[in-house]
Amino acid sequence: MGYKLERTGRGGSGEGAGRWFQAVREKETGKIQIRIERRERRICLSLTDDGPGVGENDLERIFESFCRLDQSRSRCGEGSGLGLAIVKRIITDHQGQVYAKNNNGLEICMEFPAA
Repeated sequence: MGYKLERTGRGGSGEGAGRWFQAVREKETGKIQIRIERRERRICLSLTDDGPGVGENDLERIFESFCRLDQSRSRCGEGSGLGLAIVKRIITDHQGQVYAKNNNGLEICMEFPAA
């Protein structure tokens, strides 16, 4: 099953301001939404699932090395808890920022300086 890609809007002022795209993938077990948006001098990439989200106290912790919140979220021994820690390192090395929030599921937001 592939992603459905849509150009969902354009707003703001200046070259490319406010353009954004959205891709949605629906599976039997859930839905993932990927959005790319340009805001002034930033490019924002967000990935959202429709799962239960993460506890408010754990939203920062998920970016720590070896973080695995609980065994019920893990697939039978898969993963080491390094993925989001590596993502954070790469993004901050490129003068960006990454954060997580609950938004009808877990949303991971990455912001980069626009050229």
